[in-house]
Amino acid sequence: MSTLKISFDWEDPGGARGDELRATWSRLEIAVGEDIVTQVFDVKVNSVRPAVYVPLYPVAEWIVTNWWALLNECRTPTRTLASRYPRRHNLRFAAEGFAMPWLELCPTGDYVDVEWRARSVNGQSLQFLRAGRALLTLAAVRQSLTQFVDSVVARLDGQGVSGTPLQEEWSAIHDV
Repeated sequence: MSTLKISFDWEDPGGARGDELRATWSRLEIAVGEDIVTQVFDVKVNSVRPAVYVPLYPVAEWIVTNWWALLNECRTPTRTLASRYPRRHNLRFAAEGFAMPWLELCPTGDYVDVEWRARSVNGQSLQFLRAGRALLTLAAVRQSLTQFVDSVVARLDGQGVSGTPLQEEWSAIHDV
């Protein structure tokens, strides 16, 4: 069975504004099995690369904010058509102005239906190239998301950034 792999390397944030954005600036690569979801064509430099450069704080915050939905809210015809359902299940809504892939996570009980689509990012010279679908175990997705958020929170702590909504919400989730 395939896995969800979220890999990253901390990078120099350049002129990024905001302590949490500077602390979590990274090269982000997401793969489902052998398929690299974050593979992009960069029009400006006319090349393909497997990752995007983004702060991880908004991604982790989106995951934590939508934790229950990502792991428990099954797709139904009425929910799928509702405009709020994709906001809770599709990673593109974590972008906050940065380039993120169209990656939807829809739990189906003990499994998560994961779908990704090729797309151009409006206002940026990037095109996500991959499309696909996989059925992953809920336990594996939960573990990947947990490890990712734990790493981002540890990075914030290590960089002296504290009291963020992400840290507070993640602590509350762990206390349940």
